[in-house]
Amino acid sequence: MNARAARTELEQARIETIPGDVPAAFVYGADATFRSPESLFVVIPATEEELIAAVRILVTHRIPMTPRGSGTGTTGGALPEGSALIFTGRLTGCRIDAGDLIAEVEPGVLTGDLKREAEKQGLLYPPDPASHEYATIGGNIATNAGGPASLKYGTTRDHLRKVRLIDGTGTVRELGAAVHKFSTGYFLPGMVCGSEGTLGIVTRAWLKLAPYPRFSSFIEVVAPTYDDLAAIRALAPAAMEYLDVRAGELVTGSRQSYLLIRLEAFTEAELAEQERRFSGRLTADGRFFRIGRDKKEIWAVRELLSPLSYQLGERKTAQDIVLPFSRIPEFLQWADLLRKRLPAGMELFVFGHLGDGNLHVNLMCGDDLAVEAKLIQREIIVQTRQLGGIISGEHGIGRERREALGLFIDEPTRELMRGIKKLFDPYDLMNPGKVI
Repeated sequence: MNARAARTELEQARIETIPGDVPAAFVYGADATFRSPESLFVVIPATEEELIAAVRILVTHRIPMTPRGSGTGTTGGALPEGSALIFTGRLTGCRIDAGDLIAEVEPGVLTGDLKREAEKQGLLYPPDPASHEYATIGGNIATNAGGPASLKYGTTRDHLRKVRLIDGTGTVRELGAAVHKFSTGYFLPGMVCGSEGTLGIVTRAWLKLAPYPRFSSFIEVVAPTYDDLAAIRALAPAAMEYLDVRAGELVTGSRQSYLLIRLEAFTEAELAEQERRFSGRLTADGRFFRIGRDKKEIWAVRELLSPLSYQLGERKTAQDIVLPFSRIPEFLQWADLLRKRLPAGMELFVFGHLGDGNLHVNLMCGDDLAVEAKLIQREIIVQTRQLGGIISGEHGIGRERREALGLFIDEPTRELMRGIKKLFDPYDLMNPGKVI
């Protein structure tokens, strides 16, 4: 490995680079884990062609590489550790094919920008992670991002139809097809989605769009019972979000849990019928709720939660576990008991995409409780396994969760995953040290 020779060749190809020991490299490399990045140098391609050329140069010199978009990841998946950092944020090409309901995008496109471009043509790109205003499509594909809309529409994987990928040999591969159904051999885009850059770097993606539902309504239910969760889910809302009592207290000052519901329709009459059905059920059950068409008013408790969470502590450690829906009440009851025995100075709150079983379990504390927080996180992970859940639904494994992966995926299966990686990346250059 000769980093100096690789960087010289990149500069000769007129591909911008930044030394790894300057402040700008830290800014490009840092992510939401707040760990210090360790990049050999930063590569900043301006076009897809430059990205492909850069990867091929790095492969020739056997330089490991880590792709990065906006750095919103929470598991260290885009954190360079002795690798070249490839920043894809300048690759922002976006084309909407309204006739075929397909968006063709480069990896640096912000998810929020794609959603707005689709809406201009009366279309919807459904995945809506909380970070959609500043997260990139490349990062969404890397982690199979979801969000509240996953209940109705599925995650990024359900919308990814085709990818152009450059792998660890420098080979450009086109996987899948820009169509809405696929039964022509292995559907490899589904495997690339969620692989966190360990199989290669996506240079372009084709994503399925949907008709845009013009009408929507929002419901806030205060202090729902566990029986309410299953009953409301059976009515098929577009989204269901949950805040436990500590999360609710954080944003409202009242120690209450909240269930937030989104309804969608293509006509006013259809939406009115949904509102009547949900309101009737909640009224019959004696629940206190409010309903309205203004998302900012009804869902304010959800939108404010993440920014306010740092009032509870400067360090956040979080899991985005997924549970069988029937086991969610059991987990929430267990979390209530866990909260009562936390050390002073540590806070626990749970919120998330209840409809598809994806809960965000957050511990907040100061740096002085870092060791204790790690032990508590281990308890949360073990409890998740005992209830038949998995460790991540949309944030990925990265480097932060590798130690726990063996609790959920057995060694023969992990070895199979390593074999797949070796086919795409025989020199172990693509985001080494992550996921498996």
